[in-house]
Amino acid sequence: MVVQRTVNKLRERSEEERVAVASSIAIGVVALLLVGWVAFFLHGLGGGEPVQVAAPEPVAQTPTTAPSQSAALQWEETIATTSIQENATTTLE
Repeated sequence: MVVQRTVNKLRERSEEERVAVASSIAIGVVALLLVGWVAFFLHGLGGGEPVQVAAPEPVAQTPTTAPSQSAALQWEETIATTSIQENATTTLE
């Protein structure tokens, strides 16, 4: 009933007034959603266990070894290890 009367009164007003009322309502709804989101976000930050991230281990490099060369050496070692394991598996079967 109250909503119907308010809508009828708005229909009687000029379009500029209706746009102003609609804009105010939209801004209010967005502000309310933003406040709710911030409250849940901050509440989520305060609870739970803190996340600890381990620092990556440094790669030992000689002064003449570039990072790309080091990566290439690691890749070759991985391939060699994998092929040795595959050969051992096929030999045992």
